Amino acid sequence: MCCLQWRTCVELARQVGVCFGTERYFEFKIEEFCLEKMEEILAFCELSASPAVLEHFRQTFESSRQGRRMREVDPQELRIMMRWIEPTLQWLGYDAASA
Repeated sequence: MCCLQWRTCVELARQVGVCFGTERYFEFKIEEFCLEKMEEILAFCELSASPAVLEHFRQTFESSRQGRRMREVDPQELRIMMRWIEPTLQWLGYDAASA
């Protein structure tokens, strides 16, 4: 059920978001999230990249956690989930076979 909810939310958010244009819609992949991407997001939102915000990011963000949930999924459950989310992953530019 959660994978269907993810698919619906992601597809709708992207379809609506791209209608706003690049000056009002910013999209990135979570695998790309890093300090530099955080600074890009803050700039896009016209927020200052204060030292306190950047330091908090440095201290709390763990890039090693990205993808952890998918690695912990039972292989049989993953096959079932992929039937539902693979079209969306491909639409987003992911290689679904390696996801």
